[in-house]
Amino acid sequence: MLYAIIPLGDDRDAEDDKMLGSRIVTAIDPTAYVRYAPHLYLVSYNGTSAELAEKVGFTNKEDRPDTGLVLSIGYYNGLAIPDIWEWIQTRQDG
Repeated sequence: MLYAIIPLGDDRDAEDDKMLGSRIVTAIDPTAYVRYAPHLYLVSYNGTSAELAEKVGFTNKEDRPDTGLVLSIGYYNGLAIPDIWEWIQTRQDG
């Protein structure tokens, strides 16, 4: 299943983004995601959005107060570089 991970918060900085990237790599296969923009990760993950949100730290726990969204990708359309479309298609078909 494909997901988009979008961290939230106006005060996010490069260190916050680096920590989220580290949590994503730890939570899943390092080849199963791509960072498309400073605050957008596309992820291939065999589990639920709730499980993935927990793994990357978007929880209600006081020790990990990071906020963000994990959205399932079913249909998609838009304008992007060819590499992104290829990445999505290979993971959606696989």
